[in-house]
Amino acid sequence: RTHIQTRGVTYGGFQYLEGDIFITKSTSSYGLTGHAGILVGDKVLEITPGYNNGVPAAIAPSTWFSRYPETIILRYDGGRTIPVNAAWYGQTFYIDGDGADNEYSVASTITSLTKDYCSSLVWKCYHYGAGFDFKVLNTTTLAMVNPVAILPYEFIANASFNNFVAVNSVNW
Repeated sequence: RTHIQTRGVTYGGFQYLEGDIFITKSTSSYGLTGHAGILVGDKVLEITPGYNNGVPAAIAPSTWFSRYPETIILRYDGGRTIPVNAAWYGQTFYIDGDGADNEYSVASTITSLTKDYCSSLVWKCYHYGAGFDFKVLNTTTLAMVNPVAILPYEFIANASFNNFVAVNSVNW
């Protein structure tokens, strides 16, 4: 299953591509800082308790940046197939499919198919859509592992190991 069509959107003079990961430091909830989303088509897919009744929502980049003005964009640097497939999963599962009514829960497991938090949703798009596991550093063993949970800033901290690069930052 490879979805070759590459879509995206230009906003604020920058060309965002499907699969781009949006990370912001403009929010704090439940004692956790940061928030994450993924570009699907021309919208940013997110889940947060503060909007859309706590279920996944696809919002315009203008809405994202008005809510979260301090944002960094990470892009997979190993070709377009993996991020396009991740975005495809976001569309078919979280927007059009069974995940559209997933509940927001910071206590959910990273592989749950019924509950999500912002960064687990992004991780699952890559995992289930592209067969790509974004790994994080286990600070005890110093090995890169599949996370039990993932925080928004862990995408930034582990970007280079996973072949992601920061391609744009706004007010970061």
